[in-house]
Amino acid sequence: MCRLLGANDSRISLLIDQRDLAAPVIRRKTVSTSDSLVNIWREKLDASVDGKGLLYHRDVPEAHRWAREPTRILTGRDFVRVNHFRYNLLLAGQLKYRMCRQANIFCPVCPNRPHTLGHILQVCPRSHGPRIQRHNKICEFVHKKLLEKGFEVLWEPHIKTGRGFLKPDLMYWKKEDPDIVRVLDIGITADNVRPAVPHQEKVKKYDVDSVRKFAREVSALDSVWVGALIINWRGAIAQDSKNFMKGVIKTRDWAILSLRTLQHGVYSYDF
Repeated sequence: MCRLLGANDSRISLLIDQRDLAAPVIRRKTVSTSDSLVNIWREKLDASVDGKGLLYHRDVPEAHRWAREPTRILTGRDFVRVNHFRYNLLLAGQLKYRMCRQANIFCPVCPNRPHTLGHILQVCPRSHGPRIQRHNKICEFVHKKLLEKGFEVLWEPHIKTGRGFLKPDLMYWKKEDPDIVRVLDIGITADNVRPAVPHQEKVKKYDVDSVRKFAREVSALDSVWVGALIINWRGAIAQDSKNFMKGVIKTRDWAILSLRTLQHGVYSYDF
């Protein structure tokens, strides 16, 4: 149809001028090509309640290869469940309320807090244990990749500062390649903010003199880089995290990190 609408033919133009065959208008925009149709539906998804959390998935598209390509990591049932979770379609109080106005919208554990997937995954005390486990599993995966690359790794060092202790998740270095020690903290965040924002907050938190001094002393290296691995609960990854971990995390590993975040999210929901 899109090809016909763009054709330079008087007979087709005559047909198009008829009201029934005119180019459709969606959200006050005329749809005349397949690309414009894709863009309009993307905008509608980004503006929807369930779709707006997917807005930042485009920052690191390789993190979502598992959704397009077969993988042995997932069974068919798990693949369906993970996608339902990713699209915010698992049943929670808010979704029940949208289907039936008599349903209870509030969390059964937290008074006066809307019962949403975001609340269950990020805030609710009922899922505190699985939430910690999710974070630790991501740390373990990154730790394993660092060891495979030949880095020396320090796990969760306790660094004394004037305001207490700071505990970045990982500190790693490789003396022969190059003369740099890296400080990395890992965070799994909400889906309503671009992952670059919590990445900047993590860097600001750990890029202080006491952390830099400790890193230099423990590694005997002069140059200190501070970064973060930020993944939101829907599996979107910060572009800054990808840049910081270049050479450590391969392209296919980003998909595994995203998928494992989602899998542990489903576990937290079921807990």
